Amino acid sequence: MNACRRKLRKSVEDLINHWEADGMPGRDLLIEQAQALKEAGCPGLWASAPTMITATVDDGIGQGIDLIGRFAEAVGVRVEFLGLMKSPERIVQEARKRHADLAGVTVLQLDTEPVLSQIARQLPQETALIAGGPAFRLDPELADRAGVSFVARDAAAFLRFLLGYAPDRQRPA
Repeated sequence: MNACRRKLRKSVEDLINHWEADGMPGRDLLIEQAQALKEAGCPGLWASAPTMITATVDDGIGQGIDLIGRFAEAVGVRVEFLGLMKSPERIVQEARKRHADLAGVTVLQLDTEPVLSQIARQLPQETALIAGGPAFRLDPELADRAGVSFVARDAAAFLRFLLGYAPDRQRPA
């Protein structure tokens, strides 16, 4: 790993450790912290940047998915925000079209489980489904039932996931 990626990794680890010790800051500070990581001068954690599509399925505001997108970009993920309230068909279509390594979605309501399951079933095998939102706190087994690869309970959990993510090992040979 080159020095730039090591420095970025250390900055991300320090930020996560700070949040875990002192609690997650408010949205405005999170946006500033994501921007500071992005401006640190390192293109990313990987030699070849993974691609991520993001969307909401039942969230008309999208504050959480916006933060996830900002932090993903800050560590070198190519992010394409599809928009708010997207259909499972559109999310799957865009994942295939863009050869997405990751698909990030926000889920607010428990009754969105069939939509989430449809997305998980139809995504390409090499696309990991990352989800977040209050539905997963209300129903901790939702992710397993729906086929979600990883639940990002907050920005710290998402960044920890990305620190361990190896896109080259995720793709089929």
